[in-house]
Amino acid sequence: MAFETNVIGNGAVTDNFIPLLRQSTSGKIIFLTSGLGSFTQATDPSNGFYNLDAFSYRASKAALNMLMVEWARVLGKDGIKVWGVCPGFCATNLSGDAEAAKEMGGKDPSLGALVVLDVVEGRRERDVGRVVFDTGVRPW
Repeated sequence: MAFETNVIGNGAVTDNFIPLLRQSTSGKIIFLTSGLGSFTQATDPSNGFYNLDAFSYRASKAALNMLMVEWARVLGKDGIKVWGVCPGFCATNLSGDAEAAKEMGGKDPSLGALVVLDVVEGRRERDVGRVVFDTGVRPW
């Protein structure tokens, strides 16, 4: 299910919107991804999520990141800008229990949304083709 949602779904939607994006004077694509898709973070024992067993989710987000990189490369020639946005660990029901996520340090989802807003409003132009989060860029 993770690959269908995070990779195939994003790919299909993007494919279908390419003609409209090419007609736009300011086309942008924002893929909602995760630091859990970072190979650097996944192989770092000091990372707080190193021991998290989320095989399919991690692999699907890593694949989504590659999709983002490829679309940024291809569509950048047409002036379309592409980012991955990592909202960080937010207290949502994604894990099944928002309250438990909050107790584990999950932040309010509105704070994660601010990163998306930064991209939409043009404050992350320097990071086109990369995965951004609130204080920087996620390592690959």
